[in-house]
Amino acid sequence: MAAPVLRVSTPRWERIARLLVCVLGILLSLYAYHVETEKARDSNYRAMCDVSDSISCSKVFTSRWGRGFGLLGSIFGIDSAMNQPNSVYGILFYFFQLLLVVFVKVIIFLHCQPCTAMSYCTCLCRARHVSSLSPCSLSSGITVSAMAALILMTTSILSVMGSLYLGYILYFVLKDFCIICITTYALNFILFMLNYKRLVYLNEAWKQQ
Repeated sequence: MAAPVLRVSTPRWERIARLLVCVLGILLSLYAYHVETEKARDSNYRAMCDVSDSISCSKVFTSRWGRGFGLLGSIFGIDSAMNQPNSVYGILFYFFQLLLVVFVKVIIFLHCQPCTAMSYCTCLCRARHVSSLSPCSLSSGITVSAMAALILMTTSILSVMGSLYLGYILYFVLKDFCIICITTYALNFILFMLNYKRLVYLNEAWKQQ
């Protein structure tokens, strides 16, 4: 017997906030990648975020910690495909945060069909208020939305840990103030809070089933 699926229509403000944070994160990561490539091409290039010697984003992006978090190059080799600019990992992270949410919406949408008298549960379908809904869950008994929320939360925890690590490097090692870096750290923390609230929301919804 399939497990019931939650009514997972998250608040509208959460969806808008997630979209804005992820889009801004992608744009900042693209700009960081642009700055790094331009600086590598022209050593005299000065980015808009280069205000002074102590407030410089290009100084951070072109440092050893600007690629592979300063760790992957030592593990896999400097020329390894894993040793990408941090901005590339940022683009992938924010895109993944958006893509997974959209993927879940599509999966639930495709699996929701009119209910029969023998099978009834609640799930997110083509409208917010639908009286006839059908089961749509993973065979393991964990709902698609709950699994996605766990993945989002796990990746957010990793991003916050990475932000704390890079923030330490920024302040204590490079002794620099990188506007782009600090903004992305803040975005990562906001995403962490959004994903935490999503888990809490799903947990409360599950208890009500």
